[in-house]
Amino acid sequence: MEQYQKEAKEKWGETQAYQTCEDKTAHYTQAQWAQIHREMDEIMFTFACYCKEGVSPESLPVREQVSRWQQFMTKYYYDCTPEILRALGRMYGADPRFRENIDKYGPGTAAFLSEAIENFCQST
Repeated sequence: MEQYQKEAKEKWGETQAYQTCEDKTAHYTQAQWAQIHREMDEIMFTFACYCKEGVSPESLPVREQVSRWQQFMTKYYYDCTPEILRALGRMYGADPRFRENIDKYGPGTAAFLSEAIENFCQST
């Protein structure tokens, strides 16, 4: 985890999003972190179910779930603008570390989420 934090600071440390994230997360209690992780798990498991069931990444339920993910990120971390959301989606598909972590919810979830986010961003 420390490696990821160092890498994030090197890449985005000068951005407003990074500063906002630092400010928000610095004051979360253990109970708040547990709630955040529960919400994240629920969102990701839903993506995994859609992937497993063969739901189209362009479908309305998936688009609504992407919107929920964007709102989650904004609520707990930083203003997840369409540009940031698109960049996250691309990282989820391209970075093996993200793929591995997201695919723990179900095989192929990272690629599905990446495609769903790209579709969502193209149409908004």
